[in-house]
Amino acid sequence: LAVLVIMLAVRGITFRVKRVACVGDSITKNGYWENNLQKSLSAERYEVKGFGVNGATVLAAGIDNDTSEKGYTLQPEYDDSLAYQPDIVVIMLGTNDTKERFNASPACIGIGMERLALKAETVAAWRVGKPNLLIVAPPHIGAGHNDPAMGASCHATSMGVAEEYRKKCAAHGWAFFDAEGVAEF
Repeated sequence: LAVLVIMLAVRGITFRVKRVACVGDSITKNGYWENNLQKSLSAERYEVKGFGVNGATVLAAGIDNDTSEKGYTLQPEYDDSLAYQPDIVVIMLGTNDTKERFNASPACIGIGMERLALKAETVAAWRVGKPNLLIVAPPHIGAGHNDPAMGASCHATSMGVAEEYRKKCAAHGWAFFDAEGVAEF
């Protein structure tokens, strides 16, 4: 992941600290992956900041267990990520979208990610005019995962998300990374 971030930074070489915004759900909110990313990058060249939201979805209509809306762009952290003015935006969302109650297919989740990334490209908040995007497919939900909030079909749905993200990234020229095998759910 660190290598991909460095490769994205090289696209617009300047000699200032590159800001990396990590956008996501509770996997991001809890700090694990962006803290590891910061440790693997030079603090003199990169500043990594997390903008995670527990229960966040790429689907605008995502609803959390307490019935609050959890579409990422509806959250204050979305506005905070814009105010940060990053050079690189790493987006890892999609796990919560696999919840059975949303009845969202991997293709639908892929469209949600595509819309979020396209929106990220058009917002006039970035220091470099348009951010370099890295879309990360979250790890698959384990076959034996037993969480009533996720539902029985979440495993099967999660298995197809990475391929949908890969297709969207190829179509738009965004960097892609599949976290399966690197992280666990």
